[in-house]
Order: sequence, then structure tokens, then C-alpha cells
Amino acid sequence: MIHFNKEHDFDFKGSKHLFKHIIFNLIKNTFYHAGPGAKIYIWAQSNCLHFKDLGIGVKREDIGKIFDTDFTKGKFGIGLHFCKRVMEKMGGTIKCNSEYGEYTEFIMTFCKA
Repeated sequence: MIHFNKEHDFDFKGSKHLFKHIIFNLIKNTFYHAGPGAKIYIWAQSNCLHFKDLGIGVKREDIGKIFDTDFTKGKFGIGLHFCKRVMEKMGGTIKCNSEYGEYTEFIMTFCKA
């Protein structure tokens, strides 16, 4: 269910322990929202890590709010807010692209080591 392409690996400046929590949260969210048949694709490109699932996606009106600490709507909670805070603490960013009914993609940009 998880397809990982490590062909373009890179080193980053930050906590590997906290990075594991980010990936765990994204995987957990995918299976919670998209179900057990979800497919996840993870790949590196430059100093970015892409995490894309072919699940239900995020509605256009919600995309700008998913990283907010108080945006839950019964679907989103502190997890994505935590991911954003950790990425910023490590000097990076996380953004989300989505097409409702088709996919959700998170792009994490890291400071190079």
C-alpha cells in the first residue's frame, strides 16, 4: 500500500525522531480518511519529500485551514498543526495540494544539511 522511491535520497538538517512522527501522522491520516485500500506514494526530489495518497482529497474551501490548530471538523486535528510546527522548527515548510475526490499531496521542504 505504501510505495517509496528512495532513488533521490538527501540529507537534511533536523530531528530524525520528529520527522518519523510527521510521516507516521501522514500515514495515519491517509488510512483514517481514505480507508485500508488507500495507496501512498513517497518520493524525494531535490531537498523536498513528497507524500501523495490517492484517497478522498481535501475540499478546496478547507485546504487553507488544515494546518490550523483549531480546525477539526471531525476530520483534522492537532496532527497536521504539529507537522507544520515541526517542519518550521527545523527551518523547513510543509504544504498541501489536493483535488477533492482524487488525491492529497504533502510537500515537505527541508534545509539542506
